[in-house]
Amino acid sequence: MTDWLLLHYKLPTKPSALRVYTWRKLKRLGAVLLHDAVWVLPDLPRTAEQVQWLTAEIEEMGGRPVFLELRVKVLKDWRNDENALRRLGYKISNKKKRK
Repeated sequence: MTDWLLLHYKLPTKPSALRVYTWRKLKRLGAVLLHDAVWVLPDLPRTAEQVQWLTAEIEEMGGRPVFLELRVKVLKDWRNDENALRRLGYKISNKKKRK
């Protein structure tokens, strides 16, 4: 099982320095930008504390943060297991490629 932190936030458009400050702080923590203002990083004691402080700062800047702690369990070799893929909601085609 892998533990992750996910942070999504909205900040006022002006001044842009608020968004730059937040972006730089997350990059220093080793966060990875998934999409727009959705960041993910490993759930380690240091990063969890820093992200909690950052969510408070985002609120003080007039923003709206959403902070989630995620627990992810991955099935071994799930990408090559058709039954596992079906259980995860993937549709499997039984058509074989023609040569």
